[in-house]
Amino acid sequence: MADDKFIVEMLRGIQTAVTQTNQRLDKVESHMGNLERRQTASTHFEQSVLAHLAALHESMDEFKSDMRAVRGEMRDVHNRIDRVENR
Repeated sequence: MADDKFIVEMLRGIQTAVTQTNQRLDKVESHMGNLERRQTASTHFEQSVLAHLAALHESMDEFKSDMRAVRGEMRDVHNRIDRVENR
């Protein structure tokens, strides 16, 4: 009889420990899910920033090209002015 009570108490203790372990595992899984979502959001943000930087780089290249063209046109204008003044 005493052995039965001891075994029942031991089984209850094991059941409680298993329940607590399962609860902790559920929390860990929840935290892992949150971390995965944050990582995904960070990755999307990083990809967005990289896309914007690429677009900005392309715009700067176009701007530099336009400025070179303007510089060339200004040089032509100055050369024409010099020719007119030297006549």
